Amino acid sequence: MKSFPVNIGGISILWIISNVWQWICFLLLFFFYNRHFPEQGIIAAAILFIMLFGTCLLHKQNLIIYPSLITEIFQGGCIILGASYKNSMKYVGNAMQKAAIITFIILCLYPFFCTKEIFLTTNYMVFSNGMIVSVIFFAYKFFKGYYIYLLPAVIGFMEILLCGSRSPLLSLILFTVLYFILFNKKKSRKKIVFFTLVLFLFIVFLMIISNKELLKILYEWILNTTGKYSRTLYELIYGQGILDLHGRENIYTLFFSNITHFLLNGYGLAGDRIFLLDTVYIYAHNIFVEIWLEFGILAGTGLIIVLLAVLLYPFKKKIKFENIIFYTMLLSIVIGKLLLSNSWIQEPLFYLLIGLSLSAKTKNK
Repeated sequence: MKSFPVNIGGISILWIISNVWQWICFLLLFFFYNRHFPEQGIIAAAILFIMLFGTCLLHKQNLIIYPSLITEIFQGGCIILGASYKNSMKYVGNAMQKAAIITFIILCLYPFFCTKEIFLTTNYMVFSNGMIVSVIFFAYKFFKGYYIYLLPAVIGFMEILLCGSRSPLLSLILFTVLYFILFNKKKSRKKIVFFTLVLFLFIVFLMIISNKELLKILYEWILNTTGKYSRTLYELIYGQGILDLHGRENIYTLFFSNITHFLLNGYGLAGDRIFLLDTVYIYAHNIFVEIWLEFGILAGTGLIIVLLAVLLYPFKKKIKFENIIFYTMLLSIVIGKLLLSNSWIQEPLFYLLIGLSLSAKTKNK
């Protein structure tokens, strides 16, 4: 079981299958629906391609430093076009319910087919970002009164917590807050019990992390019995703590100290890679910093305002957006990832969100 091949020439088999399947879907999408794309989706995709064209024309070095830029922007445009169709949210809602369960099962079984290396370096991020989709869906079902979903939600949450990726935890917090603000405004016994339980677990968590000897015993036990390296426990014992930004503060300091250099002009798409070229950091790890570096402070701020207006449009009271709870799940997942990790250029769910929001505009029109 441990020798199950997950890589071919250093490339993940699952990654290859996923990309091939995505491109098959894109080709089928254009073949069957090329006459039905809504105006809003076409405009958004066109703007994206204009950004890419401008980068190719004015910032050719970006294509050298980030060779997959063209492919990922083209993929993003396809996703926007497909998701902007007026009934797309219905299909996304159905798909998320199935994907949450399938993903949870696969990720729970995956460590049995590989070694503990899955939890080393960047693998813990991939694992956590996949698991959070299931955890948020299970949390939603639990909030709705289906208590059987509490167990898989807790299992998935503990896996993420042990891995040590913090952006999924931010996504879960954001979804919980949005859910109780937007969809469960009434006071109820269930809500009181839930927040009491959260407070109790938080107190227990603080007591545990304050005892390093206990953490060492727990860390060694998990490593020896399951083979899983816990980044969270390692940081609590030997690092600077869970609040350590792992160099992100250096990126932000470098950004603000050079802010006058890109007030009007940015570095083009993937420009944060150019800005950080002579450092040990690969990309900005924050969507706001990334956009400001790409388009400059003034134009970047305008683009951020437009993006916020587009992404928040489905929450308008006048709009009856079917399955908006699933849109809220996706929004929480994407915002959590883009505020602390990942790049919007490489995030398919970011393009999906834009397309879904435009589908609400299409349906309303």
